[in-house]
Amino acid sequence: MKNNLVIDVPLVNKDEQDKKKFEKINDKIIWKMQLFLQVFSDETRIRILILLDYQEYTVTELCDKLSLTKSAVSHQLKLLRSARIVKVRKVGKNSFYSLSDEHVAKILETTIEHVKEE
Repeated sequence: MKNNLVIDVPLVNKDEQDKKKFEKINDKIIWKMQLFLQVFSDETRIRILILLDYQEYTVTELCDKLSLTKSAVSHQLKLLRSARIVKVRKVGKNSFYSLSDEHVAKILETTIEHVKEE
């Protein structure tokens, strides 16, 4: 982080509640946003997220769907988990991966809609 700059965002035609939500965005928030969005910049991770938007999968199932090695998929899942974009549910020896919450699904779906626009 560079400094503790706070951005006062001028919002026109917004009600008071919306203004307060975006009023002060400090460097720490901007840094966290940058790290979060950076995770979406890899083709393999995007493919994993698209699959997980439909249902949960094990590492083996993701490997089969993506024709990738277990170590490659596991590495990407580790990055996605550390960014809190995916979560894991353990059942016995099996680990099932899914999107962490609806926010991630919305970001993914909105991005797909946006890039499909002409």
